[in-house]
Amino acid sequence: MAVPSSIDILCFMEKKKTELINSYKILSLLKKNTDYYFTITDITHFTGISRYRTEHILSEFETMALVSKRVEHFGASCRYYYKGTLSEE
Repeated sequence: MAVPSSIDILCFMEKKKTELINSYKILSLLKKNTDYYFTITDITHFTGISRYRTEHILSEFETMALVSKRVEHFGASCRYYYKGTLSEE
C-alpha cells in the first residue's frame, strides 16, 4: 500500500474545502429564503455551482432533512423545487 504524498493530501484537502464552501453557499441561500421554493437552475444561477454538484449536495441535504423537495409533473417530465426547512436564527 502506497503512502500518499503531501501533494495528494493537499489536493484532497482542497477538494473537501471546496465541497464545504459549496454546501454552505446552497444552505445559506435556502435558509435565508425559507418562504421560496428554488429550482436547481435557480440555485446554480445564484451560487455559481455546477448542476451536477448542486444535485449531489441537495440529495445529501434531503437525507439530513435540511431541505424539502416538491415535485410538479408536466406530462412526461417533472420539475423539482427545493426549500430550506430551517430559518436563520
